Parts: sequence; structure tokens; C-alpha cells
Amino acid sequence: MSDASETAKREHSHAQSLLITALQQAEIEESPAPILFRVFGGTHFYWRRAPDEIELVCISKELGGEKQFDASMSLLSVAKFVAALFPDDDEATEALVDLLRNLTNQLTDIVSSITRDLVARSLRLMKLREESPEMKVFIETATKAVAVAATVLEAKRQHLRKKLKAEPTKQGRPKGTVKPLSQKERESLEFGTKIEETMRMLLTREGKLPTKTAVAKALGIGGRSPKGSDTHLNAFNNKLARNNVDYDAICERVKRNK
Repeated sequence: MSDASETAKREHSHAQSLLITALQQAEIEESPAPILFRVFGGTHFYWRRAPDEIELVCISKELGGEKQFDASMSLLSVAKFVAALFPDDDEATEALVDLLRNLTNQLTDIVSSITRDLVARSLRLMKLREESPEMKVFIETATKAVAVAATVLEAKRQHLRKKLKAEPTKQGRPKGTVKPLSQKERESLEFGTKIEETMRMLLTREGKLPTKTAVAKALGIGGRSPKGSDTHLNAFNNKLARNNVDYDAICERVKRNK
């Protein structure tokens, strides 16, 4: 076997090893798993081995439980490209993990945005045929849910793009580290999302933001101490600090996208 063939074989094996490690760190399973569908979710990813290739498979069942989208893409060529850009294996793996998270998030967003647009279209047509107060309440609630889903996905997309480009993020790890997204960071992002969803549900008809105490109560954080004092606000502030969540930034986002 020629030296060129040996080199190509080593590069192939090296890229494959890096890619499998990155897939595991990105928590993408090797085989299909039961899919838990949400109102605007239902997009599932897994990876599989093919002859001289590793493929990422995307399956979506967004509407009525029927398969709406099913596609696969080859990843080894991308892994080889990343391995050439980052000679250090840890840096290459970290870059691949962030790449995979961006890729799956954007594919999810594409499918979900189409679904949201169809739901929004349906709601607008329903609004033209309003017949009862109950129907008006249903349309208002559903419209809010569509807006919240869109805002949450956009916030996540921006966060992942910053990580892929190694830009500083308030919830990200320090630049240059090789540790994958930690459980604490995921919990921080999820907590911020819950706060935003709760604030939107508590918005008054005039569009006034709810108080921080009202948000804490709606989230079930705090209560009454043994001495009878209200601990909602204090407990909420402590949890914001522990999770490194920027409450003011969430308020501004909600104001901009009421």
C-alpha cells in the first residue's frame, strides 16, 4: 500500500473517532429511540454507520403524528475538514460538538417554523370565523403559544451560534476550555426559557410585565417561612444567581416581542 493510501486511511480513521466522540458528547444516540412529541417539537436525531461513512438521521412527526420529514446526511467529510482545521484533538472534538448542536437546532427550527406558520395561518382564518367567547380565548392562548415557541427557538439558535464561533456567552463556558456543555449550563438555559414562557403567560391585557414576585409564585419558587414571612422573591433571586440567568435581559426580550 502506498504512503498516500496509508495517510488517507489514518485520516479517515482519525476523523471517524473524533466524530463518534463528538456525537456522544452532543448526546445524539447511535440508534433510534422512542420519540416524545411536544406541541411544536417532535424532531428527533440519531446517527448510524454506513459503508465508510457515518450519517446523521433526522426524523420529524410534527403534524398529527404522521411522518413529516425524514432525511440523512453524511458527516465524515465534515469531520475531516474540522480535524484539518484543529490539529489538537480536544479542540477538534469541541468544535464538532458545537457544530452538531447548531446543525440539529437549525434543522429543528426549520421544521418547527413551517409548522408554526401553518398553525398561525389556521388561527388567523379561525379568527375571521369567531363565534363564541370560548373560541376567542382559545385563539388568544394558541397565538401566544406560537409566539413563545418562536422566541425560545431563536434565543437558543443565537446562543449556539455564539458558541460555534467561540464568542463569549453569558451562559457558555470560558473560551479555550474543552469541557462539553455542562448540566449546569443546560439547566440555566432551561430555567431562563421557563421564566420567559411564564412572563408571557402573565402579561396583562395592557402588555404590562408581571412583577418578579408574581413570576416566582407562578413557577412555584419560594413560599412561606416557618415564621410566616414571604420567601418567593428571595428564593427566586437566589435561583437566578445560582443559574447565572440575566432576568433583565429576559424582560427586555419580552417587551420587544409582546
